[in-house]
Amino acid sequence: MCGSAELKTASEAFNLAEILQRWEREACVTFTDAVWRQYTQPTAPQTTLYRCSQCGFAMFDPALPGSHDFYECITSDGAYYNEDKWEFRQAVKDINRFRAKRVLDIGCGSGYFLDLLRERLPEVESAGFEFNSEAANVARAKQHNVFDGASADVLLNTQPPESLDAVCIFQLLEHVVDPVALIQLAHRLLKADGVLIVAVPDNAGPVKYFGTALTELPPHHLSRWRASSFRAGLPRFGFEIQRIAYEPLPEFLWKEYLPPILDHSPLPNFVAEGLKKNDRLIRVLNRLGWKWFYGVRGHSIYVVAKKTARVA
Repeated sequence: MCGSAELKTASEAFNLAEILQRWEREACVTFTDAVWRQYTQPTAPQTTLYRCSQCGFAMFDPALPGSHDFYECITSDGAYYNEDKWEFRQAVKDINRFRAKRVLDIGCGSGYFLDLLRERLPEVESAGFEFNSEAANVARAKQHNVFDGASADVLLNTQPPESLDAVCIFQLLEHVVDPVALIQLAHRLLKADGVLIVAVPDNAGPVKYFGTALTELPPHHLSRWRASSFRAGLPRFGFEIQRIAYEPLPEFLWKEYLPPILDHSPLPNFVAEGLKKNDRLIRVLNRLGWKWFYGVRGHSIYVVAKKTARVA
């Protein structure tokens, strides 16, 4: 992201066969023979995480992305995206603030953000791109204009260069082999002063406590992001950051995230242990009727950047 030539080893090597076995054992997933062949033939590859000491961006090498078959197996209900996300609501506010009229959602899934955008800002002309054709068809059934294909480069044949006011990329950069190419594609499609809106897991937040979680490893996630990565990288690709925000901890992550957050907090040990005991803090939050724990960082980081005239 920042252009540094130095990447330092940040983890031991992970064997893909062992990762698939963990999915089956820990997540009760059953992979098809096709998936096992894709990731273990002729032998199961190994991949290692490397981190940039300058900007904190990290990536696995070799990159071993999730295939359509892989995601079919780990997603039992066939849905790739949550219907409602904190970053969706942030993006609607920013699209309105920047008076964007033509908006593209890259990685739109079944069209949940496009649904919200149409509901909140019906005057906006929106479109989506999705890698998964089945999800794209679900979005089209809701009368959204959605393109699909194996590569987002097909958008260059459907959208004139410098024709869009905003490009949104939610929870996608960490899944693709070449995230920089997506950022550069967004730059080509945006008008002067158009805005790029990105959300990714925040590896400087509590996600960092789950570095060996299945969802943080290939074939699921191939890279790891933090604010410093965007601050160092986006200006190189012709963007000026407008704001960076952090998702407050959502209710559905309290049980998983709060214990390690408390363990690493500056609170005295007896206080942290007391709040963890019998889920005491969670029970208090539930009694208050909170859905978000503001002031405590959640899963995602949200970045808004404006296209500039020059590339560093």
